[in-house]
This record gives sequence, C-alpha cells and structure tokens, in this order.
Amino acid sequence: MSNVIAGWYPDPAGSGRSRWWDGAQWTENFETPYSLAPAQLTAPAGTPAYNGWIWAIVALLFLQNLTSLVLFIPGYFEDAAAGSSSGRFAVVDLVTTVISWIVYGVSVALAYFDWRTLRDSGVPQPFHWAFAFILPVYLIGRGIVTRRRTGRGIATLWITVVYLALGLAAFVATFSAAIQYVLNNPV
Repeated sequence: MSNVIAGWYPDPAGSGRSRWWDGAQWTENFETPYSLAPAQLTAPAGTPAYNGWIWAIVALLFLQNLTSLVLFIPGYFEDAAAGSSSGRFAVVDLVTTVISWIVYGVSVALAYFDWRTLRDSGVPQPFHWAFAFILPVYLIGRGIVTRRRTGRGIATLWITVVYLALGLAAFVATFSAAIQYVLNNPV
C-alpha cells in the first residue's frame, strides 16, 4: 500500500512530462508541460496567414475614418466659422455615427469568417474572433498569434499601429484647431 496520493508527478522514466500516479501505480496518462506546448501549435508549412476577410476589415477601418474626415470635420468648421449651428453638423454627426456602427457590426462578422477560415486552413487555435468587439485588439492579437503559428501574418499588427497613430494625430490636429478657434474668437 502506497502513502503517495494520486496526482501528476514528474515522469520517473525522465520524459520531461508529468505522469499520473493513481495512488497505487503509474498510469499511461501523460501531461505535456506548458513549455513544450507551443511546438504543437505550429500550422503546416504553406498555411496562408492572410485571407480576404482580414483585408476587408482593414479596408473598412480606413474607409470609416476617411468618411469621417470628409464629412465630419468640414461641417464642424463651417458651423464654427458661421458662429452658430446650422444643423448640418448634427446631421453629419448622425451619419458618421451610423456609419461607424455599421462598420463595427460588419467588422465583427468579418472577424468570425476570418477566424473560421484560418481554423479551417490548418492554423491551430487562431486568435478568437470575439475580440473583434474591441477591433484594434483583434487585429493586433490576430497578427501576433498568426505569426506564432505560421511564421507570417504580422502585417495586421503594423497596419493597426499605423491606423491608431494616424487617428491620434488627426484627433490632436482637430483638437488643436478647435482650441485655436476658441482662443481667437472669445464669446
């Protein structure tokens, strides 16, 4: 009778894995340590890292920002220059908000199709599509995980970094122009 309780213990045969001790004898159940697991998450050679779904998401992101810049900013400054609200700004704001929500919903759906396509093409455990509810997180995470699995696929990460940097620059420029306007035109 053994005094050692059942559990996972280092394999006495020296395999580097853990082996299940059932309280009386060693079983044939092995557990791979976490440090060995990434080798199992490699996609077969030649597995595509990109597909049309991911590029559609990227295109929608840039299209949304371009639409906002073309519609939103001129309307804001026209109303500001007139010294009152003509109502155009409110309509433009509503239109850009609706476009943003549509792009958001379509991007989540496209992320699902992207995830499914990666999974079906042999990429083990691709970055989960549900992170598309926080779109930049999906694009960055997808780039990192796909790179680890296929050796390629990091472009979505860099595109997202550039996208966020341009968005921040546009915000700072718009905010600076608004502050400048307020300072030059006191009420």
